[in-house]
Amino acid sequence: SFDRALQSVKPQVNGADELSCTFVEMKGQLYLHAGTLLLKMAERSEAEWRAVCELAALCYLISFQVPKPKSKLIRGDQTGQDMLEILACDRKSQSGHMLLNLSHGKQDFFKDIVELFANKSGSSLLFDSLFESGASGERSFIGTDEIGNTSTQAPVQAELHKYDLGAVRMHNGSLQHLVWLGLQWNSLSVLPPMRKWLKQLFRLPQETPMLETDVPESICLLDLEVFLLGVVFTSSLQLQEKFNSHYGAHQPQFLPLPVCKQLCSENQKSWWDAVRTITQRKATPGTAARLRLNIQHGISTLRSLERHGLQPALIIHWAKSLQKTGISLNSFYEQKEYMERSAYYWKKVLPMLETIKKRRSIPEPTDPLFKHFHSVDIQVMQVGAYEEEAHIAFAMLDAVVGKTDDALLAFEAIENVVSYWNLAMIFQRKAENFGDAVLPEEQEERKTYLLKSKHYLMKILEENCSDISVTEKLPVSVETVGAMLDTVIQELGENDEDGSPSFRNGLSGAVDSAMKHSTPSPTKFSLSPTKSFQFSPKTPQWAEDYKSTLQMIY
Repeated sequence: SFDRALQSVKPQVNGADELSCTFVEMKGQLYLHAGTLLLKMAERSEAEWRAVCELAALCYLISFQVPKPKSKLIRGDQTGQDMLEILACDRKSQSGHMLLNLSHGKQDFFKDIVELFANKSGSSLLFDSLFESGASGERSFIGTDEIGNTSTQAPVQAELHKYDLGAVRMHNGSLQHLVWLGLQWNSLSVLPPMRKWLKQLFRLPQETPMLETDVPESICLLDLEVFLLGVVFTSSLQLQEKFNSHYGAHQPQFLPLPVCKQLCSENQKSWWDAVRTITQRKATPGTAARLRLNIQHGISTLRSLERHGLQPALIIHWAKSLQKTGISLNSFYEQKEYMERSAYYWKKVLPMLETIKKRRSIPEPTDPLFKHFHSVDIQVMQVGAYEEEAHIAFAMLDAVVGKTDDALLAFEAIENVVSYWNLAMIFQRKAENFGDAVLPEEQEERKTYLLKSKHYLMKILEENCSDISVTEKLPVSVETVGAMLDTVIQELGENDEDGSPSFRNGLSGAVDSAMKHSTPSPTKFSLSPTKSFQFSPKTPQWAEDYKSTLQMIY
């Protein structure tokens, strides 16, 4: 067995050669699979969930804390080194996510696990749970391993993002793996970084100029990202329904990847496999036409073309997710493509919202790519808020592509905290554009922009003090608003009446009051006080030339 093999190699390990490097990684793999086996036993009703989850958490803690192999230990064998690297990334990704999954909603969970089980009696209990009665603990690696130095350190999200990238390479684009990863991040209310995963798997352009067509050759990374977002969205709803009705009190929401049943529909799996086969040019003779037709039907749905059969909640999920990703990007052109695709989906869903307003139902196809879920059906009373979000998205796109005056007019007409935040940023950026060497005749104009920015930031804080639900609507934290307001006041100058100590004390009190009534949300993306979408006053000439070239090609 794997356990016995490690035990037999153990005497030859001295900690400084290639064998030792491989041995350490195999130890991490053994504990990863031990944790998975324990949960599989509970899933088959061969053990109690509570006891098994605690021992599985111990295994995952040990596995996660086994360090990645050091590259210098394997010289002259890049293939072997790469394999160990991605094995370690996959191990840390799976064990890390399972630790967050098992500890969800449990205070001091890791501390309790280490105190109870990271000792000789815990090691014996783990051995007895994994092996048949009568097995010799002295001949077992797990039975003799010293686990007393196990730490209570929980996985850090930034680390997991890095390990996930290696795991994606390891699983080579498996839809089951990508959806499982997406579900883990979704359960943490974190938007999965699917863009980075897909860039490792496909050599495709980010966006296509042929968005209103379903030509298979026009497929791009944004289509695939939208597809994955959709599969995770529907899979999460499906699992939630099952979890609410069938799962016990101590059962984790997600099982380990090797134990999970298929997380996507047959239609979704078939479409994904067709895309991978065609884009990697691996179609066998006589199958290409059928695969291309499958891809074409999927693209038509993903781009919300005629008779797409999508549920409005899913289209809105796409629009909001792409906008959120777009705002986080540093590249102006990448951000622009995300914001344009987001606005595209908002435009597609607006007529459907009109249908809902008239109290008409949205039909579901017989065999859809994405199943409808009544739990997320949009109600008539929600339509107005979604329409407002759509107009915010259109105004943000105007700002990104350089139509600043149009964006200002749109934001001023909307009048909510999201529009106030965007107005504050636009006016602050307008003031920034003057640079450090401001001419005397420009000083008054710059000051006007700063005062307008301050005005809208103050409106946010005032509304937040009177209505605590404002915090949920803000795209940034209250601290960020306060920090940006402080920056604007400093730029107005210390001698300005608004920069006086009494005003600053009042500002501090307003922010403190707002913070006292707000609950930090894990869904908030954090921005520095001066960072958001990259809006440009005009499109550079080279970008215009690039656009013209694309138009000529297509």
